[in-house]
Amino acid sequence: MRVLLDAYWYNVEDEKDNDEMAALINHIAVADGIPLEGRCADLESNNLEKIHNKGVIVDNRSVLVSSINWNSNSPNFNREAGVIIEHPDIAGYFKEVSEDDWQPIRPKASQNLDYLKIAGLVVIILCLAVVIIWRQRRI
Repeated sequence: MRVLLDAYWYNVEDEKDNDEMAALINHIAVADGIPLEGRCADLESNNLEKIHNKGVIVDNRSVLVSSINWNSNSPNFNREAGVIIEHPDIAGYFKEVSEDDWQPIRPKASQNLDYLKIAGLVVIILCLAVVIIWRQRRI
């Protein structure tokens, strides 16, 4: 089981927020031998500003999609909504998105130069130099 938490700045800046919750989840998992891992999302690698969805995928066939924060305040004092969808294809979609959020593919820094663009720039500079020299000789 995995718990992916939002890492937007206001969810990791205090002493009791998502990064501490992820650490607590991991501590409990190790102490009790539970197959469980918590982590804060790598927002930059996912090209996300924040994660707002509160969801659960169960047995690759059911999904909870919800606005409900998992604390006592949200369900007791806010008007929240959630839906449980029992459909393997929809659960598959959410699992795929969840996997991507959990382990984003980080683009490798490209060190390959775009030689076509460089060649085009060199040609333009050479053409400008030729025009300048040609004009100076005409004067």
